[in-house]
Amino acid sequence: MRRMTDTHPVLVRHWHGEHPFALTVLALPPERLAEAEEHALAALGGQRLPDSWEDADPLLRRRLVGWCRNIPTEGLWHLTDEDSGTTEAEAHHRLLERTAQEWEFGRGPTAGAALPGLLALVRLSALVCRMPPDIWLDADEDLLDIYDRYTVG
Repeated sequence: MRRMTDTHPVLVRHWHGEHPFALTVLALPPERLAEAEEHALAALGGQRLPDSWEDADPLLRRRLVGWCRNIPTEGLWHLTDEDSGTTEAEAHHRLLERTAQEWEFGRGPTAGAALPGLLALVRLSALVCRMPPDIWLDADEDLLDIYDRYTVG
């Protein structure tokens, strides 16, 4: 869902600090940020979230996906750095720069600790993005299906 304003989306980031390093960025419409947090908190707050999406019970996956469909988002980007010779700090810097270069709003305003529901959503989305590419899920179990636009790479 693309907005027709000049306002940059608010970004919520999740850093995966173990090799392969990964940066997951959730973009949210600023005018709907409070609504997005409210929906995310209602969907994910107080839930015991799985440590692995592919090993999670299918009923839990369907329930979480269903609950998250009402969260207004603008997109999700998941970038990885698989270079085994890269330090965590180098990978983090490189992926932040890549986000800014490849995506027009990559340097937008960020939010984080004050948005526990959206932090849970970006962390859960990062789990899905780290699944092996040969695992296919039905749309009602695929958390990435809630996003109108996403990139994994």
